[in-house]
Amino acid sequence: MRFGVYVGPRSVLGAGVHFSHPTSVVIGDRLVLGERCRLYQQVTLAGAPEGEKAFPRLGNDVVVYPGAKVIGEGRVGNNVVIGANAVVNRAFGDNVVLAGVPARIVKRLDAGSESAAT
Repeated sequence: MRFGVYVGPRSVLGAGVHFSHPTSVVIGDRLVLGERCRLYQQVTLAGAPEGEKAFPRLGNDVVVYPGAKVIGEGRVGNNVVIGANAVVNRAFGDNVVLAGVPARIVKRLDAGSESAAT
């Protein structure tokens, strides 16, 4: 744990990952986080217990707002916004805004627009 961020030893973080408010951020073991992602405070990205194959994978240009969780087999495509306190526990494709518990699509983003992470 450094600066309030824990990253599991077998996790892979892409280039340009940004911790906007690096407090109480947990990135569990074996997680894959794409390029140019932005994480806010109290975000948890966690997989299944040791021995199981379920672990999150986030694409490029993903923004994860405060308190959100991506757990188990939660897979998130490119250019996705995950709203505050949302819980993602299943797969979602590209160019969407997710919110709620469990998370659901609340908006579709234009694939040609600028990245969600900017």
